Amino acid sequence: MNREAAAVFLSLIGQGIRMTPVFICLKPKHGSYETIAAASVYIWVIMIAARSLFRMPAATYFIFNAVFSAVFFSVLMFFFEGTILVKIFLYISAWFFAELLGSLDAFFGWVLRKQSTLSYEHICLILAVSMFLIYAVFVWKWLKERVLRLLTHIAPRDSSVLIAIPCFFLILLFFGSRTIFRTEELLKGPVPYLVFYLVFCLMALILYVLVIADQVRILDQNRSELMLTAARRINELQREHYNQIREHQKEIRIIRHDFRHHIHAIEHMDDAERREYLKRLQEEMEGGTEVFFCENAALNSLLAQYAAKAKAEHIRFDAQVSVGDVLPVDDLTLCVIIGNLLQNAVEASEKCQGDRFIRIYVKSEAAALRIMVENRYDGTLKREMGRLLSTKKDGGLGMESLRRLIDHPGDDLDYYANGEVFTSMVYLAERVS
Repeated sequence: MNREAAAVFLSLIGQGIRMTPVFICLKPKHGSYETIAAASVYIWVIMIAARSLFRMPAATYFIFNAVFSAVFFSVLMFFFEGTILVKIFLYISAWFFAELLGSLDAFFGWVLRKQSTLSYEHICLILAVSMFLIYAVFVWKWLKERVLRLLTHIAPRDSSVLIAIPCFFLILLFFGSRTIFRTEELLKGPVPYLVFYLVFCLMALILYVLVIADQVRILDQNRSELMLTAARRINELQREHYNQIREHQKEIRIIRHDFRHHIHAIEHMDDAERREYLKRLQEEMEGGTEVFFCENAALNSLLAQYAAKAKAEHIRFDAQVSVGDVLPVDDLTLCVIIGNLLQNAVEASEKCQGDRFIRIYVKSEAAALRIMVENRYDGTLKREMGRLLSTKKDGGLGMESLRRLIDHPGDDLDYYANGEVFTSMVYLAERVS
């Protein structure tokens, strides 16, 4: 195999390195893996053929390669699922690894060239294949799970910072390997320069791994704190529910005690007095009747609690609730979800002037559940990269608690605002055991 053929195969391996993270970490949206791989290889063949036929100089080929990379990324954007942040991070990281492995391949090829009967090109090709296999295992076993967890759960601002890490190392390697640390010059130069460049490449790799691992650790710590906060909310809800049950039991004992006195009093009255007494007793009972929203005792108590809060703040409260016997979540989880939605609605309504209202709709569909809460708000929203953020000083633990609870396959959490009315929509899918 001559030098030109080895260069073509090395270029193909580099293309494979840039494709590997996206192919391993993301699922195809259109077509199959084979179709996407074929389209990518066709683009690569066109690039290599154009370079060979027109004998492009280095500067022209650099621009041509940039255009090719943009076209290839557009193919990835169209054919694969996932957010744009995930695709950008994976593609830039892949490009960074392509530059890094290319530099390491050249270095170790130079080191081994005097200890083998193979030519420098053949040694580099064997090393490139070996590094590619190790790299694919690294992406599959280590990078995939961590990157998807990070870019799915962290805030968009932190995602942008995370993307800047491979960008920074890519720029250093890309321009360093073509200016100060040109491969051709390094292989001719003194050994200290080679060692320095090797250390530089390894440090870039180690820092990349350490930053990703550290971000995963921070994410796990934050999620643990959110779980602890949610657990505290559930405990508070349990305590409130227990106190309500005790109050109800106390009221029942009082009613039973009073009922005996009413019977005793009625026994000594004539018909006219009985009718008048019973009329006054009925009016008194109707005036103290508890508001009824649904058959579910826990949810009914929660709605009654927030209806009382809204009434105290002069906020109109309307609830239309229709739930069945089978729900996708237990009563406590359901009350935490609806409690967070209503708490946010009350706090947003308190900031408004004029007509204020809260409307909640809950409807069960077989074993699934739809929840919608509408309320007035002051028109102020905080968004970042299309994601709604809380305006509270604590960062909005209620919203994070909702996102943690609504994470079952098929569940959905969405918000809509038109400047006056804020709408929260939750869909809890049926749990299949």
